[in-house]
Amino acid sequence: MPKTARWAEVDGALAALTVAGLSELIDWRAREIFRVSADSAEYSLLLGTTFQAADRTLRDEELQSFSQRVIEAVGAVGGRLRT
Repeated sequence: MPKTARWAEVDGALAALTVAGLSELIDWRAREIFRVSADSAEYSLLLGTTFQAADRTLRDEELQSFSQRVIEAVGAVGGRLRT
């Protein structure tokens, strides 16, 4: 994540997913923040998410789709997957 990205932006993007129909996303938390160095323009964020449906067991395909939507939402505020 760029240092300019704030948790409020990530939190807001994920909250917007729940409003946009991803009601199975019931919780998200910053699990770890890792700064490579003081002069680095980026930091790493370990994001924990919980998906749950009250009426059924979620399938692997659904979880993969939900995870991709979370990645896209975080990407919209400047995040990207580490390589």
